[in-house]
Amino acid sequence: MADGQWHFLALVVTPTNATLYSGTNHSIRTAVDTFAQPVQTFAGTTMIGLDVSAGEAARAFNGTIDEVAIFDHALSSSDINTLYAAGIGNVLPLPVDITLQPTNQTLYYSDRLTLASAVSGAAPITNQWYKDDVAIPGATNVTFVNTSVRPSDAGNYYLVSGNVANTVTSSVANVTVANTFLRILDPKGTGKVYGNIIASSVFGNQIPTWGPSNLFKTDVTLLPIGAAMTTEGSGKEWAVAGTNDAWISFQVDNSYPVAAVYWSQRVGSGTGDNMQSMGIWSSDTTPFAAADPGTPAPNQIGLDLTSSGPVWQRYMLTTPITGRYFLLHMQKVQLSGNPGGSEMRLAVTSPPPLSAGVLNQLPVITWPISGDLQQASDPQGPWVPAVGVTNGVPFTPAGENRYFRLKFQ
Repeated sequence: MADGQWHFLALVVTPTNATLYSGTNHSIRTAVDTFAQPVQTFAGTTMIGLDVSAGEAARAFNGTIDEVAIFDHALSSSDINTLYAAGIGNVLPLPVDITLQPTNQTLYYSDRLTLASAVSGAAPITNQWYKDDVAIPGATNVTFVNTSVRPSDAGNYYLVSGNVANTVTSSVANVTVANTFLRILDPKGTGKVYGNIIASSVFGNQIPTWGPSNLFKTDVTLLPIGAAMTTEGSGKEWAVAGTNDAWISFQVDNSYPVAAVYWSQRVGSGTGDNMQSMGIWSSDTTPFAAADPGTPAPNQIGLDLTSSGPVWQRYMLTTPITGRYFLLHMQKVQLSGNPGGSEMRLAVTSPPPLSAGVLNQLPVITWPISGDLQQASDPQGPWVPAVGVTNGVPFTPAGENRYFRLKFQ
């Protein structure tokens, strides 16, 4: 309570809960305790504003209390509002409060931006998102989503919510967007990207197909972060035996700039892989054996242990690395069970996937050499290889309408 300010207070007790009402500034807030309330009688002196609980010194309310009333039945919220309106003149709806603030985001080109918020208060409530103090057209939900960001989407975002009682502004979420995009490094056929996989030991006593050769086998095309994978028992997961941590070494077809790791492990009673962290080493020149290299890992990632079942997660590296040879150390929560996982991928940074310009009145298209350029006469396809188009060289289109896209395997 604020000094020198009149407040309306009410406590309504029922067999299943107790609700405290506090009214000021023409609105009432509530707090509910769902603890079961035993039946009690007034068997002694009732003191309001004075606490003389056993074992404590007397505590008195420092103020004036007037118009006290005790009812022999539980009042409804409508009854409470009527009493408050009689004292204050009129009652406004419960004011708006932002109970979940948006957080800062660090994203790559084409990432999904989700700014989550939560708002409480009496309806109707209006919501409006702002970017750099300019209202975003159509952004009137409590959660703001941009499915594919560009560097121009970087900035400061905040939410303004209100009803007839008040208007509140959320904290500012700073969003940064890199001018490179993050691409999952998927296999282009068995052994063409990931190879020479060596594990410290192989768990193969129950299902012989389990083992390090099954890493990088699942098709994760367009699999969103947070999606549950269905590889359990399919022969596409892997694990290592015993009570030790897991060591896995492998190589890729070229040297890549790695900024993140995508990882899925089995989480849950009876089948948990129990991997709580992952250490990552990289090298451009020297393969790793599946053993401790004797140096601290440049990156130590905490792994998710809260999801149920194998869930596809992205873990950003604190220190981006470049390399062709990699070593992973998966550390367990406890030395029991089968350390392992369902699938893992490196995520590499690349320049914007496709750019176009004009030179000598002819179109020019440039794209990363790791992608395959396709063309179509309609955005819906069919898409075919772009014949007669050379990376960075002006060309004559094969028709009036030509659409191009880049495909990564």
